Amino acid sequence: MRLASQYLPGAPAKLALCCEAAGIQLSDAHHALADTESTAALLSLYIELSGDYSVWSNWLDFGEAFPWPMLACASTTVVTRGAASPGNTLLQSVAGSFTRVEGLDGADEYLDLLDRVLLNRNISGPERQALDALALQLDLTQQDITRLNRHYMLNVGE
Repeated sequence: MRLASQYLPGAPAKLALCCEAAGIQLSDAHHALADTESTAALLSLYIELSGDYSVWSNWLDFGEAFPWPMLACASTTVVTRGAASPGNTLLQSVAGSFTRVEGLDGADEYLDLLDRVLLNRNISGPERQALDALALQLDLTQQDITRLNRHYMLNVGE
């Protein structure tokens, strides 16, 4: 999603809306396999749009050389989780409709997690820890976090 603004200018920060903007089908959003396949299709499009495969060669080489585990075929039936609860429709209507926060790497990822955390209008202890861990991973300062939280709340209020 960090690359979306570079290859699809004006694209939203949400996977489903980004796929829609790129003409990529995403069925069963938030199901791991569907999200993974759609993300791979977006990456393929970005590589094609870049026109410079050398930019990607290190990553492609890494993927090919990565020691993927060989797993035995399971004889069990696949079990998938049921659909997620619908959450708050007001917050869902806001989700993905944010204006991008330009010039702040990781903003989209942080806002996406904050959006999912707040669908039930409550931040639990583990959710707070997840937000803090992501902010740390993205090298966001306390000032950045305050800016993003404010950005989120102002967009919800519109």
